[in-house]
Amino acid sequence: MADVPDVSNEHAAPPGIDFSIVMPAFNAAATIAEAILSILNQSHTGFEILVIDDCSSDATAAIVDEYAAADSRVRLIRRAENSGASACMNAGVELASHDWVAIFDADAVAPPDWLERAAAIATAA
Repeated sequence: MADVPDVSNEHAAPPGIDFSIVMPAFNAAATIAEAILSILNQSHTGFEILVIDDCSSDATAAIVDEYAAADSRVRLIRRAENSGASACMNAGVELASHDWVAIFDADAVAPPDWLERAAAIATAA
């Protein structure tokens, strides 16, 4: 496994707009590091990442553990039994610490201003 990079970000989160990013994962070792990094590199820093591992048999959990050890905003939740993406999403929403929740695939990559744009839309309403 590659070393987890030090991700520092100078941007502060606007008051009151924090996101819980729920990331269901099943055997996502090939893509999950890039997905997590795309969130950690956001210009908006008010977030947590909840990776819900659905009993992966590959290195998914170990990779997420490395990121969780390096950044307290990353949390790994391991399901006791494989139950599918919807159950993982529901579990993540239940565990979310913030009012704003986004579902994010373990093989997706977000542009660096994704959460900043979402926060701007949320505060404009």
